[in-house]
Amino acid sequence: KKLCAELKEEYDYILVDCPAGIEQGFRNAIAGADRALLVTTPEVPAVRDADRIIGLLEAADLGDPKLIINRLRPDMVKRGDMMDIEDILEILAIDLIGVIPDDEKIIISTNRGETGSSQR
Repeated sequence: KKLCAELKEEYDYILVDCPAGIEQGFRNAIAGADRALLVTTPEVPAVRDADRIIGLLEAADLGDPKLIINRLRPDMVKRGDMMDIEDILEILAIDLIGVIPDDEKIIISTNRGETGSSQR
């Protein structure tokens, strides 16, 4: 919380990447936050966890979080093998600000230890 307060004097925006789950690391990471941006994948366990996180954010007076859905695969959604955006929004009931599609090139470059830009 102290570190965030010091950084706020120098920067307009500070992004803190919280660890997955709801353990002490998460609680420490949100201690100095003014707002929350929740990133989840369109998988049932991840959306369930996101729903729990929303409750914790509200309990910490960080209501009105925004949502980014990461690694969406339209082909899997179409086949019914992945949750669609509407289902996720119905469960989480928060504002969506973006969707990041899954990109095979990113997976390949990550597995090779390369940056994503080297796959262009």
